[in-house]
Amino acid sequence: RVAPSGAGAEAVGSWPPAGAAGVPPELAFAAVRFDGAIQGAAGVTLEGPEGRVTAEAEVVSCEVLGWREGTCVRLRWSGVLRPRATYRLRVGEAVRDRGGAAIGPWEATFETGASEAFGLRTSPLECALDEEALGPGCLLADDDAARLRLRVDGPVRAFLVGEHASDRVVAPRGEVSLRLSGLGPDALERAELRLVGLAGETHVEALELRTHPPLAPLTIAEVRADARGPEPRQEYVELLNSGAVPVSLEGLALADRPDRLGDVVMGVWTLPPGGRALLVADGFDPSHPDDPPVPDGVPLVRIGSSLASGGLSNAGEALYLRDAEGRRLSTVPAIPAPGPGVCVVREGAGRSADPIAFGAAPCTPGAP
Repeated sequence: RVAPSGAGAEAVGSWPPAGAAGVPPELAFAAVRFDGAIQGAAGVTLEGPEGRVTAEAEVVSCEVLGWREGTCVRLRWSGVLRPRATYRLRVGEAVRDRGGAAIGPWEATFETGASEAFGLRTSPLECALDEEALGPGCLLADDDAARLRLRVDGPVRAFLVGEHASDRVVAPRGEVSLRLSGLGPDALERAELRLVGLAGETHVEALELRTHPPLAPLTIAEVRADARGPEPRQEYVELLNSGAVPVSLEGLALADRPDRLGDVVMGVWTLPPGGRALLVADGFDPSHPDDPPVPDGVPLVRIGSSLASGGLSNAGEALYLRDAEGRRLSTVPAIPAPGPGVCVVREGAGRSADPIAFGAAPCTPGAP
């Protein structure tokens, strides 16, 4: 994220990441990321066992380094760092935000290793039911975007550049998620994946990503995991048809794990444009005195003795909605229940699974 316009900037990340160990002495560069514009880049320094490292500090595009946004200061030096040593990236008081206020002091510490880099090594992943194995990772597609996730054994900067879209990420723990959006339905996108390690070692791979044909415009709009009434009986998951045509719910599946099909909707159900329906347990009472009443015209789709694996967790668990062909329609990330009678609510349309797309509000079953 970046700071709102007019807000003071802060240091929000570094390369190598804070706390990294075994950093190769051949480290290609060091950098600090800020969430807003800064002045006084020379106040960003690298200090080691022999004091300050003589380095050139320059403001560069964070996108070039792998971050999606922000202002970055990159440090480059000649030679190699001392093996088995502690280094500190520091932001001094000479570094100022756009208003002239000091940003520092701030620092990120890392440890160098004893020898050269081992090279980039990817770890095998278990793909979800609706993902496909692609290259070194797993691909999740919808009808407009494709997301590639993979895991690297160590910090990595990852870039995915396609013919019509691109993405990048700095993954301090090697957990990479890259998304190409705006591709359109049933589209083939040829892309290049580039992974860059701490010493500048690089892995490049050509990939082909394909989106699905048009999917049903169904999203999870509201989740009540912490009912005021008895749980798990009074929990619900609200579905919204955000499209312009009726949508069948037959064969939909709701799961709380990516590797399980979950609860399947049986029977014939049709949701009109703009319509909402509640996925509920068999014993759900729409008129329970402890919970807001459900309007009579809102369909109750009963899918078993409880939702998901024994009910929805108040501590937060991801939910996956798939169509009858096993394609993912909507995801809710693992967000803790805000409190009794308070729901996790999707803010706006779309299929985003980013926590920023959700908020908390009093439950309004079946209502906007």
